[in-house]
Amino acid sequence: MMHLEQEKLNQKLKENLDQLTLLESIDSSKQNSIVTLGSIVITNKFTFYISSALPKISIDNQEIIALSLQSPLGVAMKGKTTNDSFSFNGINYIIQ
Repeated sequence: MMHLEQEKLNQKLKENLDQLTLLESIDSSKQNSIVTLGSIVITNKFTFYISSALPKISIDNQEIIALSLQSPLGVAMKGKTTNDSFSFNGINYIIQ
């Protein structure tokens, strides 16, 4: 029984280390012209930070949703640029 618990903890540790490696690879000084890893994407509905799936972030009373490029929403906006639009779950977004 203890062995199974240790395997679960090891798997969670690996996931967290992989997530940390991904976050550390983001160059926050770089400005992206297309939606890619490290982009802050402001839409007509929400503001997104393309990084890793994390809890909502609140900065200066503005909520920012962190999501990965592999998520369904991340896939829908990947490669888009300013003024591009996309739909997800029946919601239309416009990148501002």
